[in-house]
Amino acid sequence: MKKFLKRLWRFIVSLFVHEYEITIYRQSDLTGSMYKSVYSAKRLIIRKEKHLKFRDWNTKKIVEVRSSTGLEYKIEEK
Repeated sequence: MKKFLKRLWRFIVSLFVHEYEITIYRQSDLTGSMYKSVYSAKRLIIRKEKHLKFRDWNTKKIVEVRSSTGLEYKIEEK
């Protein structure tokens, strides 16, 4: 019964949490070509100019991206 109530509570809370689509653009130093990575997250842990940390919703792993020159990313609400 306790497990059921816990799962029910998580489901109810998940209805009110926003989902974000995060697109990170990275540039290779040697070739200069741009790479694009797309992630889906429900919560941003750290969001700063040079540091971005969140949990990827698809893989359930924490993604942490840092850059000394600044990050190029786009966050959209789904």
